Amino acid sequence: MKTAKIILAIASSFILLSFISIQDSSQQEPQYNKIVKLKITGMTCGGCAKTISKALDKKDGIVSTDIEYPGDKTSVTYNPKVITLEEIHACIKKAGYRSTVIK
Repeated sequence: MKTAKIILAIASSFILLSFISIQDSSQQEPQYNKIVKLKITGMTCGGCAKTISKALDKKDGIVSTDIEYPGDKTSVTYNPKVITLEEIHACIKKAGYRSTVIK
């Protein structure tokens, strides 16, 4: 009987914590991610694409990258409240490549 009460108390705690988590997440400001398509110059192989991807993935605010080689294009999803487009260009330049926005 005592074990059943303990299990019931633990289960009730999990339900309460789940409810609190749901309330907290609904009160948070929604994220507005942006997607930018870039033309990358200087890539000569798949390794170049991997180098750029690794450099971008290390930056706070980068949600995802999709780099095409061959094709020399990338699609970057980012949070503009954390990282700017200029910082993305600077990161790519620091990795040894150039980027321009595809309209």
